[in-house]
Amino acid sequence: HTLPKHRAVLEEYTGTWCGYYPRGFVGLEEMNRLHPDDFIGISYHNRDPMEIMSTSQYPNNVSGFPAAFLDRVTPVDAFSGNGSGKTWGIETAWELYCNIMAPAEVDVFSQWTEDSLLTATACVSFPVEREDCPYEVGFVLLSDGLKGTSGNWRQANYYTGESGWPSSMDEFVNGGSYVSGLTFNFVIIDRSGVSGIENSLQAPIVADLPQSVSYQFDIRQIRNTSGEKIVQDKNNLVVVALLFDKNTDSILNANKARVGQASSTAVGQPEVEPVRSVVKSELYDLNGHHVVHPRHGIYVRVNTLSDGTMIKSKV
Repeated sequence: HTLPKHRAVLEEYTGTWCGYYPRGFVGLEEMNRLHPDDFIGISYHNRDPMEIMSTSQYPNNVSGFPAAFLDRVTPVDAFSGNGSGKTWGIETAWELYCNIMAPAEVDVFSQWTEDSLLTATACVSFPVEREDCPYEVGFVLLSDGLKGTSGNWRQANYYTGESGWPSSMDEFVNGGSYVSGLTFNFVIIDRSGVSGIENSLQAPIVADLPQSVSYQFDIRQIRNTSGEKIVQDKNNLVVVALLFDKNTDSILNANKARVGQASSTAVGQPEVEPVRSVVKSELYDLNGHHVVHPRHGIYVRVNTLSDGTMIKSKV
């Protein structure tokens, strides 16, 4: 049976011009070091070479920089979490969200269909069946390893000479008012949309029957807001699949995989298959009689899938 593992998503909003950003830079790096398989960080850049959208296109209402949110619900500090000052707290805040039960397990993988066309596929498995499907899947494409030498790649730094910070902040505490030569990771460079892809998951939900959703990224079309190419190394790309509550647009679960690999919970890399949707659902009583207007009691549901497979379950 499917046992979903909740991987909470930390989305931060920042820019190299923001002198308070270094604590978020360190926060995401430390979280990824501590939880390399499960931590999912997404960094939205503003007014620097990694900016790909305006603030009006952000999924959260950002009133100032830096800012961060867990699962698009709770505002947090990307270093101190729900705390303040120089205390490391984002790990505790993230773990509290991870302890919230997720409605489905999400796996993700990708493959190049052409030199510049990347197909990302999510497989979503629910542990229990339900008649409706208030969920959708969306995709985000991230890049690690981004760097540059021009002045607007320098990171403004307000922490120079400060005391009381953990050693993870040493690069900035010991640095000047600008820090050059940084490598930026977790940077969003493209997405399937603000939230989920409409009708990407189908009702009714059949327990333990994965539904597949695919989306294609065209690397040739990816530019920053200045029109410059932003992909520096295709080997540094990471695909994130997000499971959304389609009524609230909050994130319910997610998973990530480096391009060309599968997420950690996937066994190998599955073949890209079309979604098997339920095309007919019928109820029968325990004597095998077809039931059109069921009352309270135990019935056998027979779901016929689009590929002809029939799945029986007791309801």
